[in-house]
Amino acid sequence: MMKAKGNRVANQDLEESLLPSDPQGKQAPELKVNVAPAVVGETEREDGNEHSKSKQGGLVGAITRSCRGDNLLLALYTLGLLFTSVGNSVFFKKMTNAMPNYSFFLNQLTSTVYIPIFFSLIWYADFSGKLSEEEKKFPKSRFLALGALDALAGICMLFGGVHTAGTLQVVFQQLTIPVTLIASGLLLRAKYHLWQILGALVILGGVVVVQLPVILGWDSSGDAFAGNSTTFNIIFSLSAVPMALSSVFKEVAFRGVSLDVNLLQGWVAFWQVLIGFVLLPLNTLPFLEDQKLEWKDIPESLWGGCKCLFAGVNTYGEGGKACGGPDQHPCDACGAAWIPVVVYLAFNVGYNVFMLLVIKYGSATLSFLVATLRLPLSSFAFYAPFIMGDDAQEFQWTDLAGLAVLLIGLVLYR
Repeated sequence: MMKAKGNRVANQDLEESLLPSDPQGKQAPELKVNVAPAVVGETEREDGNEHSKSKQGGLVGAITRSCRGDNLLLALYTLGLLFTSVGNSVFFKKMTNAMPNYSFFLNQLTSTVYIPIFFSLIWYADFSGKLSEEEKKFPKSRFLALGALDALAGICMLFGGVHTAGTLQVVFQQLTIPVTLIASGLLLRAKYHLWQILGALVILGGVVVVQLPVILGWDSSGDAFAGNSTTFNIIFSLSAVPMALSSVFKEVAFRGVSLDVNLLQGWVAFWQVLIGFVLLPLNTLPFLEDQKLEWKDIPESLWGGCKCLFAGVNTYGEGGKACGGPDQHPCDACGAAWIPVVVYLAFNVGYNVFMLLVIKYGSATLSFLVATLRLPLSSFAFYAPFIMGDDAQEFQWTDLAGLAVLLIGLVLYR
């Protein structure tokens, strides 16, 4: 699951922040939060303001509510969400750097790990009487489309992430906002305020600014960073399309349905893994360059991913095949590849738990504030050698300028 990748539960925050109120008064799907008490607690999320109400709205109101004495836990949850969201972005990149030749393997792994987690929570909810008969009988096939969209988004992010700089990944993820605006406008006939439209356009402008070195040919190689590829930047950016469509589909398919969030996420994860195998032929597409696999090499690649992660054995590089040259695969760094993978999974699980807590006890506005603060913090982390090691990026003034434009766009949109 990614949200960097995405992010199972985190998409609920995206929907609340991006999808507008329906002018005809239709309600978005209500997702109940029934999670084991040790994780989140047992009370259902109320519609609107959860456990406290304030006359202050927007970002100021969100900050004020989180700082009150009776909301100290909410402040801690918010800090936890900010910390894990930054770690999620950083270790997604470190994971793909360590295992650059196993995008499909990583996509299946990071989806499969959520199946036992969410189905354990589903079992707990059922055992404790939290699931209604309506929820138990809800057609599971309706989750298939969400699983397919999430699988496609994950594939794009992992394929593209190998040759997309970390700072650019953070920027490109913001494309989900204007893409969701367009998708909900076309498919849901949603109406947006002028400020929201202006904010989305400014966000697009921020993406253009960070790509100026490539657009204007300031870098002779066509890349703004070593190991960065315009083709893979585009592939990574395309993940915004299925992510946006997933949000819009939830608005349509689950409208008026009270559904346990773990039931939703568990079945989406199940379908995502199955659809991931259906998407296996994408590995053979010619424009994937050094990520391309021949049909006959796919089983070997899956086995290579297992050896890399669990045994620390390189398929490409030291002790393996030639790598790193023209028309060759990038070199593996399997010796300690399990570390960034395990840390990424831990951050991703923590990110989803804290997202649930913030949405349940706070508001979508507060989670939007965290998503905004994540932009500069993640960018600075990618510049820091003590965090990224040899993969730390050199500072680009276009990054800083583009980041400033993005932040302005996010504020205007909100």
